[in-house]
Amino acid sequence: MTNTLIRICGFVLVLTLLTTPTWAQKTITVTVTGMGLSEDEAIKNGKKKASEEVFVKVYSQSETKDFELVKSTILTRSAGFIQSYKVIGKKITADDVFEIKMDVVILKDPLDDLWGVVTNLLKDMGRPKIMVFLREKIDGKWQDSSTVETQVVRSLKEAGFILVDQTQIKAIEKKDLDAAVAADDPSKVQFIAQQYGAPIFISGVVIAEGSKKVIYGMEKYYYEGDANVKIYRSDTGEIMQALPGKSTPGVQRTARAAAKQALTSQGKYAAPILTQDVLRFWMDALGGRGEVQLKVSGIEFGQVMEVEEALKKIEGVSDVSSDFGSDNAVFSIECDTTAKKLVRQIYAVMKDKLKIKNVSQNVIQAEYQK
Repeated sequence: MTNTLIRICGFVLVLTLLTTPTWAQKTITVTVTGMGLSEDEAIKNGKKKASEEVFVKVYSQSETKDFELVKSTILTRSAGFIQSYKVIGKKITADDVFEIKMDVVILKDPLDDLWGVVTNLLKDMGRPKIMVFLREKIDGKWQDSSTVETQVVRSLKEAGFILVDQTQIKAIEKKDLDAAVAADDPSKVQFIAQQYGAPIFISGVVIAEGSKKVIYGMEKYYYEGDANVKIYRSDTGEIMQALPGKSTPGVQRTARAAAKQALTSQGKYAAPILTQDVLRFWMDALGGRGEVQLKVSGIEFGQVMEVEEALKKIEGVSDVSSDFGSDNAVFSIECDTTAKKLVRQIYAVMKDKLKIKNVSQNVIQAEYQK
């Protein structure tokens, strides 16, 4: 019995020595106060604050030049850093805002892992450039500038992205952009975004319409702002995300003031959503998740089938589909890497068949060798 007891105690002691220091090293506990219009919203806000606080505390001394972009990108995955949380206080303010005080335990390992992934890949891929071109109209009349565009650009800059400088766009290109956006034709915007080296562009139309109404016995102008805005990949033209529609009101004594209020509110709604969508896409791109297109010219149908089968055998490729017409084929490749890395594997297995002509982040262009 004594020997058994000794063995049990020894096992518990070893287990304690192995686990306790490691657990302590892997977690950081912070106390934060989250705020929101509901208790759930306040808790989410608190978790986000905790992740950001730990990130800044751990990495603020880093000399990474892209610190803001790294931080913004990593924090899109902030929910994955939360080990647990405990509410230690709550109240509702006079403005009906929930304030939740909470202790949040953050897992440091996934934070470290993502830090390494993002910083290393940014060195390889460079900071992404984005072109934002939105058109705005009030009561059916096109405006010279866009209130919403200004807010979206500011939000993206604060997240660390590089923006195409609108003042550098040539006058003739500006006219083409105006016409393309008004006609809801993103292909021209896509072409100009490529010319300015922007792998992502945001385009669409924002409107504000309204009329005079009697509100609480007073005559005022009531306007609503709405936006039809999408995020695109400039190399493929693929729509990455569309802004969920939501009307925002403006009520003022003059029509112009009411319209501007509605558009400003629309910008406050749109800017953070579009920024988070871009960050999520960038995080996925950094991780090599998504679709890569291989565009091959001078190819026959039988050769298309051969290339498709060869692509399916490449490690990391989960699925391949193709479109063929006029001696050209487009292969859509679902894989866990980027075009710039995948092209090396394609070249290794098909260097006698394909002549690589160009490689961008998500598109490989090649010519079939007969």
